[in-house]
Amino acid sequence: IINIVHGLHLQRHLYLTLQILEAQIPTLVVINMIDQAEKMGIEFDTERFAQYLGCPVLTLSAKHGDGMPALLSALQNPKPTSPDPIALPSWIEPSLETLATALKPHSANPTWSALRCLENKDHHLWHQDVTLVRTLQETHQALQAQLPEDLDVLLAEQRYQTIETWLPNLRNITPPHQHTTTAWLD
Repeated sequence: IINIVHGLHLQRHLYLTLQILEAQIPTLVVINMIDQAEKMGIEFDTERFAQYLGCPVLTLSAKHGDGMPALLSALQNPKPTSPDPIALPSWIEPSLETLATALKPHSANPTWSALRCLENKDHHLWHQDVTLVRTLQETHQALQAQLPEDLDVLLAEQRYQTIETWLPNLRNITPPHQHTTTAWLD
């Protein structure tokens, strides 16, 4: 997957990136609008970005064509991705393992499928297996009973917290110098 993210709105766009990486799908992340980011004084550390995400990261200005040769090269010579699983809260691990074990015969990526089911998504895919549906419902209900909020809300918050923790290490923001009358007089 080529995951194009907006260089000025990373918090919003990296959420999808994390979900793609959770699914362990080979990914190339492209930070677009780099020209606009540079005007705002934002620089990206693509090497560190790649280390955090476990996949190649490039910058691009589609409007001006900057970064296109690197993108074309990356597409012709794909590098393997090795995304680390996103750090999930420890309280979810036992339930995730229970469901992943139950889903193993039904899914190529049972851990990701279990996470999706716990988030109350894709559970309809398993409706033909009554035992699996019962395991899913019981695990989800037991876990949800222990939590102050809906599980999908808590997991979304965890992803956003991960992004907020990463961003200061992935970009450098230097406000552009303003040529104002006040600055000139100073």
